[in-house]
Amino acid sequence: TDSPARLAAVQPFITTPENLSPARNKQGGVVKAVTFDCEMGYTSRGFEMVRLTAVTWPEGGDLLDILVRPLGTIIDLNSRFSGVWPEHFTNAVPYETWLATPSPAPAESQTPSEPRPLPFVDSPHKARELLCSFLTPTTPLIGHAIENDLNVTRLCHPTVIDTMLLYPHPRGLPFRFGLKMLTKKYLQRDIQTGGDRGHDSLEDAISTGDLVRVKVGLEWKRVRKLGWAFKDDEFGESKLVRPPDVDAFGALGVEAGDRKLAGLDGADDSDDAARPGFLNGMGGITVADIADMGLTINVL
Repeated sequence: TDSPARLAAVQPFITTPENLSPARNKQGGVVKAVTFDCEMGYTSRGFEMVRLTAVTWPEGGDLLDILVRPLGTIIDLNSRFSGVWPEHFTNAVPYETWLATPSPAPAESQTPSEPRPLPFVDSPHKARELLCSFLTPTTPLIGHAIENDLNVTRLCHPTVIDTMLLYPHPRGLPFRFGLKMLTKKYLQRDIQTGGDRGHDSLEDAISTGDLVRVKVGLEWKRVRKLGWAFKDDEFGESKLVRPPDVDAFGALGVEAGDRKLAGLDGADDSDDAARPGFLNGMGGITVADIADMGLTINVL
């Protein structure tokens, strides 16, 4: 029931559309990047999304946290993994109503795995539409094993960052580290502690974004030791400057073939901004983001 052909017949893939006016975050600011996570359950039409969560990156601010009414009849919410239980749908209110009268914030004593009121949308198409309202094709979309989330969302997005690839297993694919282990090792915090109550996609999304912050900080620390630095240009904007008289690509370990494939031929200054993040698959993160995150996690 989860075959690609069946899923494609139920809800075809789309490519992230152009978006001249992306939705802003709750503070009215520009959304630089989005971290998202989905929870899935079994329905008469296959393995469908039942919850979608998206947060801003690097802040981790809430953008979307919605229950999704699947297209098929629900057979099993997969609750012990998804963390979505019948009472979530029972207590949910339509998303439009929730926007007009937001639910109160959870109490400080409430753990992420406890049931809390969530809004719902009536189809996966609507959930995807809401997610895409914050995106352009060049907006970095961050996830852990993100192919699973993109598959159930039925979305082809050109700019992705996957923590599974940022923190590869030493034995290579198909082996991969779980989000719980990575969060404990690199963030020193425990997640997915709800036991049979299942995961919390908000908790997972925030942890995934924080892992990218750590990786960006470590990468900036590394390239700074190689002599890369930020300097203000004539317009007062921060610009990444290569070390003098150094093969910028060679110092970063980027092979000649990879340079050509990525279009980084060193012919213009714009290539400089992409080089440090290129090796670790972080080309979607801007120069300013790298600088900000380096300061935020105190690795300079």
